[in-house]
Amino acid sequence: MRWPCLSVIYCAFLWPGTLTAQNDPLAQPEPAPLAVILETAGQVMVTFAGDPGPLPAEEDMNLGPGDRVATGANGSVTISLRDEHFVRLGGLAALTVREIRSDQVAGGIWARLDLARGKLLAVVASLTSADSRFEVSTPTAIAAVKGTAFQVVAGRKSSTISVLEGAVAASGIRDDSAPPEELEVKEGFETEVDAKTRRPGPLMKFFNNEKRRKARVALSEF
Repeated sequence: MRWPCLSVIYCAFLWPGTLTAQNDPLAQPEPAPLAVILETAGQVMVTFAGDPGPLPAEEDMNLGPGDRVATGANGSVTISLRDEHFVRLGGLAALTVREIRSDQVAGGIWARLDLARGKLLAVVASLTSADSRFEVSTPTAIAAVKGTAFQVVAGRKSSTISVLEGAVAASGIRDDSAPPEELEVKEGFETEVDAKTRRPGPLMKFFNNEKRRKARVALSEF
């Protein structure tokens, strides 16, 4: 785990004359963490970038670029991104925070999350800043949104992107130089990206079936 305040306290003891942030009128407050674990259930492990091994996840644990979160069979975890956007992982999921940054003035956020396996449910607030982007990638697909609620399931043979509210731009991850084919998936529809074709499949409705009902229940609980 990171302990950013230890070095500050240590220096204050070494140099009694040094101004602390509380006494310095010019000192800027530290920005709030961009990604924080809100709650966990069951087995949830976090591997911080550069650390040798995983640690049990804890509430209020900060996450940054390169950090990885993995859940056990009965595990789940909810992550807050700048207190506006929320991600929940189900059992047997693995997620890496590839990139996350924020414009404190304009209020924009740029987040790229890699879902190696498992199910992810995301609720993304409206991204009003022009340079904001919220993106979830799997081994075969990319889901990019601008304010919506959606679900991504990453498997070895395919990935499924389902939209509960709003719209998602779905595309496949291509190995060649050809530009990826992008498909807009609107509310109540989903698409499957096959590992072989790396292209979004036809849109399929899932409003009136059991999967849609479960997704709605999960969203309301979220």
